[in-house]
Amino acid sequence: MSSCGKENAALSDRIEQRGILTSSPTATDDELGTGKWSAGPTFVVFFDDRPLHLTTGFLINNLWSYAGDEDRSDVNAMTLQPFLNYILPKGWYLSTSPVITANWEANSDNRWTVPSAVALGASSRSVINRSTLN
Repeated sequence: MSSCGKENAALSDRIEQRGILTSSPTATDDELGTGKWSAGPTFVVFFDDRPLHLTTGFLINNLWSYAGDEDRSDVNAMTLQPFLNYILPKGWYLSTSPVITANWEANSDNRWTVPSAVALGASSRSVINRSTLN
């Protein structure tokens, strides 16, 4: 789904998508996976505002287990990834996109993972197809 005003269509854009996320127990070692079949909703919003030199939005999903190894813990986990990209003059940009997770089955003191980081980068021109690369 995309929505924006016709008069501002060339300047800003908002895109929303939703769907179903699935996870299957394919890990080769118990430490590397949940041992469960899981599914849940996923949703992304992307907003691009050229006059403000800003691209922002977020991706969010939650998985619940519905089958799998009975000896393993149930899955009830959220992933949230906000993103922000600010375009600076002369091809430079500032960006952040932490992947925040919540394990709703964990104890409250071990439920959240909230990283933080900011990136500074520069765009360059591709010699092959003359497009901009970050």
